[in-house]
Amino acid sequence: MEIVLAKSTDLTEMNKIIELAKRHWDYSDELMDIWLPDLLLNPENLIERTFWIMKENDEILGVFSLSSISDGIFELEDFWLLPSVMGKGLGRKMFQFVINYLKSNKVEKLVIVSDPNAEGFYQQMGATRVKLVGSKPEGRMLPVMDLLL
Repeated sequence: MEIVLAKSTDLTEMNKIIELAKRHWDYSDELMDIWLPDLLLNPENLIERTFWIMKENDEILGVFSLSSISDGIFELEDFWLLPSVMGKGLGRKMFQFVINYLKSNKVEKLVIVSDPNAEGFYQQMGATRVKLVGSKPEGRMLPVMDLLL
């Protein structure tokens, strides 16, 4: 198992993982059609923020990204695992990589805008809900979580 920086040649596989991971929660096709344009990645995304992939035997199992909000504050913008490996501790390994990276860069706080289904995972990792924000479609709310480092 290794975690490496993502490359543009990984985009197709990364997008496959993102879509499969989101569909894992049994969202309707109608909702997926609303969300996928904002979730799927393009080459510009790799320039705008830092992406890593978790690989085993050249197969990408997970995707995650970080961006700087301000001095000392980063946001976890992507955090996706193939559904077939969920529940096997790989999410914890990816998250620990994030924490180690942030601490080594003297980041004080990680902000996470979570899918409601993933909130419990982030709470187990030590994050706390600080508020809710609106999403698509209108009326849907997402938890915003902070993790102080």
